[in-house]
Amino acid sequence: MTITSICYCQEGPLNLIVLSDKKVYKNNEDIKIKLKITNISQFPIIINSRCESFEIEIKNRNGDVIIPKKSIMLKKGPPTEKDFIKLNSSESWNSDFITISPYKEGGSGYVYLDGCYDILDVGEYTIKARYSNHYLESYNYETGERKKVEAWTGALTSNTISIDVTKKK
Repeated sequence: MTITSICYCQEGPLNLIVLSDKKVYKNNEDIKIKLKITNISQFPIIINSRCESFEIEIKNRNGDVIIPKKSIMLKKGPPTEKDFIKLNSSESWNSDFITISPYKEGGSGYVYLDGCYDILDVGEYTIKARYSNHYLESYNYETGERKKVEAWTGALTSNTISIDVTKKK
């Protein structure tokens, strides 16, 4: 994992970090990142680990935000009971690898961020993440039952990492 910079201020009981699997990528190569939420309080905290709680921001060397070329398919609707995770003090939750693939006409679209971003140009890019949760109940899709959850609510912004995209040889 590569953490390029952790110069950011994080207030509150949780800390969000974005990590990449390496610093330099060839153009047209998949970029893999992970998100890590750590409970920095002294008390247990319940978080919502559902994908729709995260937003990824990618900027080019000019500071322009790279807009997705097609919609990102995420599981929508209220979270289920298993989407909520208890983090004890100093405990972390890590996402699976999130693959940011270069945009390809007719791309699959079913893998998170697959084929959504046009990051083919050589140069430096920055990536940061945001996490937010407003859900205080879980939902059972089979029974329709709702259950109150004492989950953390609010928003977090991660560190910003830099990656370099070089020409494919």
